[in-house]
Amino acid sequence: MDLQTKQIELKNSILQKSTLLYVEDEDVLREEVSSVFKSFFQEVFIAPNGEEALEIFKNNKEKINIILTDINMPKMNGIEFLAKVRELDKDISILICTAFNEPDILIKAIRLNVSDYIIKPIQIMTTLNIFKNILTSKNNELLVKKQLKELEDLKTVLENENFIIETSLDGEILYVNDLICTASGYTKEELTGQTNNILKHPDTSKEFISNLWKTISSGEKWHGKIKNLAKDGSTFYVKTNIIPIFDEKQNIVKYLSTGFLITAEEEEKQTLKRLILQQKGEKLKYEHDIEKRVQEELAKSINSSVNEKNAQNQKLISLVNEMDEEIKRLRFKQNDNSSRVLTLENKLKDTYTRFDNMQIGYQKRVGDLNNATQTLAKKCEELIKKTKIYKEKLDKSQKSISILQDYIDEYRKKISDLEDVIASYEKDLAK
Repeated sequence: MDLQTKQIELKNSILQKSTLLYVEDEDVLREEVSSVFKSFFQEVFIAPNGEEALEIFKNNKEKINIILTDINMPKMNGIEFLAKVRELDKDISILICTAFNEPDILIKAIRLNVSDYIIKPIQIMTTLNIFKNILTSKNNELLVKKQLKELEDLKTVLENENFIIETSLDGEILYVNDLICTASGYTKEELTGQTNNILKHPDTSKEFISNLWKTISSGEKWHGKIKNLAKDGSTFYVKTNIIPIFDEKQNIVKYLSTGFLITAEEEEKQTLKRLILQQKGEKLKYEHDIEKRVQEELAKSINSSVNEKNAQNQKLISLVNEMDEEIKRLRFKQNDNSSRVLTLENKLKDTYTRFDNMQIGYQKRVGDLNNATQTLAKKCEELIKKTKIYKEKLDKSQKSISILQDYIDEYRKKISDLEDVIASYEKDLAK
């Protein structure tokens, strides 16, 4: 990758959204380096010493994302400045810039949680890449924390409004929330470690259970109504969603079941069925009684005399009129009951629809957050690996620099010795 491509990549990186505080006491170096930094960062604050830098940081604490500071400075040196900054912010990323690899300074800087250090003269591209890696890692950490916070908030909402059960691949209960304990009458200790059979109602068929496990073990979601048995022998119904939970290799590690109680709706539905059957039974019984009375009256009319037949006819007419009125009354009652049944059915349907939409929304957010968390975790892992590689390279570079520095020191000593010899020689000549 050529230099121009690297510069374009850095300009399009997280640096363009970040703010740098650059502290350097050498005027020429400060002007040259800061002018380059300004073309990559969104904003750059500049200070010639630790005292002014501290004031800038206090006034712009929310904006500044990273600090690069020299160590040997007037008024307030770099270590004193770092100590003051750490009193105000324990997490901000800080790099130190020094001309020498001084162990005492590095130890003090490490204690102040410095992210990295740079040896002068500053290598601009290397320094920018270090900035980029630190800020990217920091940003990813914040994103992961944010996602985990959102996931925790969503989990709290779900636990307050839904039953939650986590089970192993073998059906062993790993976790239950308080709502399922309240509905079933069992404690968490009584349910944890048991299989799902502890809540299975005797009416639940083997075929139903087999189809459910076949669906979720294949990696698909299952949605439906489950009839459960409480500890006291009572029945409760749950509208349930079961989703498989995968690891980073897409292997199923456990199952998450969420749902809400629909016992009241189910009982209302059963009541409607009983009401309809009762109405049909009453209607058939009444029609049978009317038919029987008509047949009895007709038999009496046939066997009676003409006068008696006339009297019986009058009774029959009266009976028919009475029957007609009763039929009208029953029809009115049936229409009224039908209207009530329709209203209750519509209400029940609306309730199911509303809860289904809520459940689908919750499941989608859980799925999205789960996927986002896995993605961010992978990115974070990759960045950690890259950071480790960069760190190893940096350590090797620092060792090389240290060796070169030893050579330089040795040559400086030789030059100093040579200067002493020359001075002695010139002194002898002068004599």
